[in-house]
Amino acid sequence: MRESEERFSGAFLQAPIGVALVATDGHFLRVNRAFCLIMGYTEVELLSRTFQSITHPEDLAAALEDVRQVLAGHISTYQMEKRCLHKSGQQVTILQHVSLVRGKQNEPGYIIAQVQDITQQKRAEELQKKMALELQHAQKLEAIGTLAAGIAHEINTPAQYIEHNLRFLQENFPKVGQWLNFYQGLSRDAQADGSTRELLVKAGGEDGWSAQRSLVEEIPEAINDALDGIGRVITIVRAMKDFAHPGVGAAENPVEINLNRAIESTIIVARNEWRYVADVVTEFDPKLPSVPVQPGAFNQVVLNVLVNAAQAIEEAIKKDGREKGAITISTHQDGDWVEVRVRDTGPGIPENIRHRIFEPFFTTKPIGQGTGQGLAISRSVIVEKHNGEFSFDTELGKGTCFKIRLPVKPSRSIGDFNHAPPAHQASK
Repeated sequence: MRESEERFSGAFLQAPIGVALVATDGHFLRVNRAFCLIMGYTEVELLSRTFQSITHPEDLAAALEDVRQVLAGHISTYQMEKRCLHKSGQQVTILQHVSLVRGKQNEPGYIIAQVQDITQQKRAEELQKKMALELQHAQKLEAIGTLAAGIAHEINTPAQYIEHNLRFLQENFPKVGQWLNFYQGLSRDAQADGSTRELLVKAGGEDGWSAQRSLVEEIPEAINDALDGIGRVITIVRAMKDFAHPGVGAAENPVEINLNRAIESTIIVARNEWRYVADVVTEFDPKLPSVPVQPGAFNQVVLNVLVNAAQAIEEAIKKDGREKGAITISTHQDGDWVEVRVRDTGPGIPENIRHRIFEPFFTTKPIGQGTGQGLAISRSVIVEKHNGEFSFDTELGKGTCFKIRLPVKPSRSIGDFNHAPPAHQASK
């Protein structure tokens, strides 16, 4: 028995995987070297602790429930992944196999936990998943960009025809009014002449001239309205072309662009997402320097944040019945950085989920309405591809402000952004 115990002790201590004997109340009874290495504690330190104390708080409820199932005899063994807290404070992901040893009277004795450190494996899987997601996202963006650029081109040509013809009418219609005034004068002179009275009646008489005079006044207004409408179409087409910059894939090379103009284009493209729930106010720095970015990727980040802001405001409107909210987008230079802020008047982000905002696939939206990819990809684009910073401030009941910070490459200023004065309302 002594030899058997020594063999068991040797195998227990030298096992390549972590092994722990745990009392039914969670206290460690015995741990081997591999288990100590995984958790970063000495054997003495662990023997004064419980498995609850080293389990990640978010995984503790599930772990306790599985233990309860084992102790109640509903299951005899189970395997699960969970996160633990290393002594250094770092997070460790483990794969553990748990079984129960019972006493002579079949009462619960103690738990055997066999543990493998799969932290690196999980990181590799998450990185691979992230890369696959970004590639898929980039491919979609490239396809959408190509399609949008093609549509913009097709719309732009007939729109220009319409605009040119409307301007021709606008410039020449006053001549019609002049001729009408001339012939109206002739008709008055001919009223006393019986030979021309019949022609006057055919022309409609005075009532006819009045109706035509009304048309002369209304037609220019109609032309102006049509020009205003076609002007909006051309503006949207131009914004689509700017937004759908060629080469929005992962291999897009950074180019120096006017961030103000890029943001303005994105606001126009996304107008249908925010127009019914919010007014968008821009506060652009007219002397903002050019910044090297991947245009397609940057536009997509701004779009994601803008749409999220509109959806947050819509949620607040439905909840408390308020009227339209506001989304304020500002730009300014802060030393060697350029900062873009998107502030909304939504409900704010609850404290218990703030740490998960940039987690891939995390979403608070109903199934089918959100994938949880937008902010995760946006953060990756800004932080990893542009060496920038992506963060947020939030306050319950008041709203959220997302901040995008990008490093400035020394270059000449790209000048004033003529399409956006320092502070104006883009639309109401």
